[in-house]
Amino acid sequence: MVKQAFPFKGLVFLEYLMEVAYGDHREEHTTLQDMAAVCCAIISTQNATDASTPTVNVASVVKDNAAFVHSLSRVPDPKMQIWHYRLLTGWSRRPKVLDDLVGDAESLKFIVDHLLETHLCRYSVVIVHNISMLRSGALISQEGHLSTICEAYRQLGPGATLHRGDEDQRRLVRRLLLACVRNCLWNSSDIQKELAESDMGNIILLVDCVEETDLPFFMAMIMYISEGCNINRVRQVMYGNPKMLELFVRSMNQQVTACVVNMDAQKFESSLYGLITEEEARRAEQYEALVEHQDAISSAPKKQTEAYKKLLAIPGSPAARGLGKTASLYQRSRRKGLHPVSAAKGEIGSSLGGGGGGRKFSEVEERRGQQEFLYFAAVELLTFGTFAGDDHDKNYPPPEEAEPHRPEIVEALDAAFSKFPVQTYLKILAEQVQMHKNMKVVLSDMFVHVTTKFLWHCWTQPIFQRYLDTPANLQIIAQLIPFFISWPNPDVQSMIAEVCLYGGLHRFTSVCDILIAEYREYPELSCALLTRCLISPIEETGLKPKQAVGFLRIFVCLLQERALSHTGLKRLAVGLETALVMDNPKGLCGILAQREHELLAELLEALSQYSESASVKQCMVVALTRTVGKHYKALPELDDFILRILDMSVPLLDAEFTLYMPVLYRMASEGGRRVQGPMLTRHIHLRVARLLEQAVAGLEADQHKIEGYNDEDGWRRLIFALDP
Repeated sequence: MVKQAFPFKGLVFLEYLMEVAYGDHREEHTTLQDMAAVCCAIISTQNATDASTPTVNVASVVKDNAAFVHSLSRVPDPKMQIWHYRLLTGWSRRPKVLDDLVGDAESLKFIVDHLLETHLCRYSVVIVHNISMLRSGALISQEGHLSTICEAYRQLGPGATLHRGDEDQRRLVRRLLLACVRNCLWNSSDIQKELAESDMGNIILLVDCVEETDLPFFMAMIMYISEGCNINRVRQVMYGNPKMLELFVRSMNQQVTACVVNMDAQKFESSLYGLITEEEARRAEQYEALVEHQDAISSAPKKQTEAYKKLLAIPGSPAARGLGKTASLYQRSRRKGLHPVSAAKGEIGSSLGGGGGGRKFSEVEERRGQQEFLYFAAVELLTFGTFAGDDHDKNYPPPEEAEPHRPEIVEALDAAFSKFPVQTYLKILAEQVQMHKNMKVVLSDMFVHVTTKFLWHCWTQPIFQRYLDTPANLQIIAQLIPFFISWPNPDVQSMIAEVCLYGGLHRFTSVCDILIAEYREYPELSCALLTRCLISPIEETGLKPKQAVGFLRIFVCLLQERALSHTGLKRLAVGLETALVMDNPKGLCGILAQREHELLAELLEALSQYSESASVKQCMVVALTRTVGKHYKALPELDDFILRILDMSVPLLDAEFTLYMPVLYRMASEGGRRVQGPMLTRHIHLRVARLLEQAVAGLEADQHKIEGYNDEDGWRRLIFALDP
């Protein structure tokens, strides 16, 4: 009768049937109970053809769900256990049922352990997933439950059979298993305390059997563990696994092309700046007009005319569909292509032919989002566990087994980067940047930020530096610098500036060109790299004297605009002084003294604005010593230049008398009266005389001290003074 879907109009038989199947009146299990349970399961899953048909209400019979699980364990036939277990699975979404199950340790262990059983795995995973959603603390706090879930995931790998070899069901069960672990980690308020060491180790060991489609789940779990657990614990357990580091490097290389959106030039700009296209605006206006029209119709009174009554009698007519059977306004407008989001974002043209294209696009968007997350997670995890030297490590040095640069990590990185070279990653990255410039794709801000963070990490951590510090890789990075330095994100600009400094990218023309063109936008970086270019060997930079003169013009502008910080000013003074002492490039000092004397005067005057700095004064004196003091000639066109130098001579004499005095002597001797007259007018000779008197007095005092300590009485006075 049950198999033939006999319509039971009353509840008497059904209640009796449930009492036989699930009642507590029997101490031992019988076949009659199994037959009654099968009947209840069939009735509960049959579609009612009549509203008066009763349904099975198991809650009226099963009062204690934990006791029900205990009785289920006594069922001898595994196949018959399924019929009983199905009932519990359907009711496991109710909080009362979950409270009964997690409140009894044996019941919870029975459910979790049966994840390893083929015949009950499909039902146990649903119950465990519901527990992880609402009562996850019972799973993560009890050591061993998460390990069992991980073991079940491992057993259901590709090739495993589950329910007549259904591959789709195997994938679904596997995904639910990972979701259970993810939910437990997400809902935990203290992962460090609740996650046992064995469970954490088994989660990490899944790295060698996780499928590609499950990587987003797995990466999310690893990120929760890294964020919630002590960093030394994470470094010891997670980063000591070579396969984990290989997964990070592989995901970073494979997903570097994920964060792009194909679109035409117009939609490129709308996506980049958060705008909408004209087509989307037109469709939005049509949608708003349709909404107003439908609201007006719905608010109008309906008259029960004869025609309307006839329309109600026609099956399938709009008037006869009833509540819940009429398509919503959104769905109707989406079918017509009038809703502003009905067409896929970034899709060329509008989709007016139904929802198939929209579903396909949503799947593409979902995959792209997963790939972008994988790229983000891989870079974040790779840099998180291998970064050394932060404040935490300085205050609390990690133990030897948790050292981020220990030999086993170095070996694992060597193996990973040998399979997935950094050069390949950089080439793909350069292609994506070029496509972004050609407005074929859009790179997200997160993508650019994470990419820059990886490049910065490689230059700040010694174990990564050798993977980037090759001529081929540096050439690619130098080509990418103009793109990253102009990205409108201060963090990206700051990190890429440090990459330029650490990597010595001043040796590449592409980097210097953008800094010369946009030095006002990046004053500190321009000052740092251009001064470093001045002092670097010519064999590396190929710098010409004419280019060096152009650098000095930029320095003058930065000084006049007061665009440099104290650190940048000091870097400029030291770098310029070193370059002039080295005369690098060769002939620069002579060019400044004879042909570019106006530029030299402007540079010195700009530096004199910061004369309170000893480094700046020393730089000015050295500049005059290496240029005027060595290459000055009595030429008429240099007269104005000499007068400008004499105006700033007094503070330079006071600061560096020993170095500046030979400069004045050369100008006076070479220039004759043309220079001596302005010196006398400015009383520079009197200042020199006073400084010479002070120098002579100092020499005499030193001589008296030496003579006093050389005689016998002087030694006695010294010993007496030192004797306590």
